Amino acid sequence: MHNASFRRMVVPGLVAALFGCSDGGGSTDVAADPGTEEDSGGEVAADADADVEPEADAEPEADVDGTDDADVETGAEVEAEADAGAEADVEAGTDTDADGGTRPPECVGEGGCTLYTDCCSCLALAAGEPPPPCGITECFVTTCSARGMDAADVTCAAGRCAAGYNCDDSTVVCLTPPPACPEGEVPSVSGSCWGACVPATECAYVKDCSRCDPDVQFCVQYVQRSGIFAHCVERLDECGAVPSCACGGASVCVAPFDSCGDDPAGPICSCPTCG
Repeated sequence: MHNASFRRMVVPGLVAALFGCSDGGGSTDVAADPGTEEDSGGEVAADADADVEPEADAEPEADVDGTDDADVETGAEVEAEADAGAEADVEAGTDTDADGGTRPPECVGEGGCTLYTDCCSCLALAAGEPPPPCGITECFVTTCSARGMDAADVTCAAGRCAAGYNCDDSTVVCLTPPPACPEGEVPSVSGSCWGACVPATECAYVKDCSRCDPDVQFCVQYVQRSGIFAHCVERLDECGAVPSCACGGASVCVAPFDSCGDDPAGPICSCPTCG
């Protein structure tokens, strides 16, 4: 009796206990499942971040690459244009240098020059060149007549029209001292002695480059088989104190003396076949 009652009391309790443990285990399992889902969700989030970050990186890389390519192409085009411009500038510079970068010569032969004289001057003028002013309107003889100069003396010296004065003082043997001449002028030679002061630019040639006034003139040397002949030429402001073959050479080295070389005094113009 007591045993049967004991069984009736114990068995239901055990069953209840078992069901209670099963529910608690179920709760544990359910709690574990959300945890697992959270972990899984975290992994997904991490994976998503990992996936997104490379994509974000990939997009800037694509942009950077695209920009770099564009920049490279643009830079290449700019460089090409710059090179083309530089080549054009160089070619232009070469053309300018070939032209001397200055005024053209006044003459190539005597044909383009005329002798001009009045009471003040006796000089050669290029075509269209105006004569210098003179305040004396009347005189007994003109300057050219007084100096024994005529049209036959006119020459083209270093691309400039010159009256053709004899200024080679190496032929002077008289004991008379040379006259003191103003700036830009030298004593002419009359016979074996000194003559009047004349513009050095109007001489057929001078003894050497020391006869040219560096303040207003530069020296051009013509080299030929018979020797070296120096000419004083009015300074070319665009070429500085002393022109070179690149600037001024074509203006003073005229055919057949059109082979130009640089010298501290000025261009040297050569004609190896000239007498």
